[in-house]
Amino acid sequence: MPEVKSKMFSHVDFDNGTLKVTMHNGKVYHHDGVPEATYKAMVASPSAGQFYNGQIKTKHPHRKNT
Repeated sequence: MPEVKSKMFSHVDFDNGTLKVTMHNGKVYHHDGVPEATYKAMVASPSAGQFYNGQIKTKHPHRKNT
């Protein structure tokens, strides 16, 4: 898992089209159907949180774990 410096996330992980984001508050979201290229673009983005909000959160369904 590459390091992502973010005010929003403590961890991100990607496996077979599922993006898992762990927020600093401990909430975990699994987004299905995320292309690997989108994940890589988020990790490389100057603002992973802003990229997530605009390109992933609103476009890919999620399951929430607490």
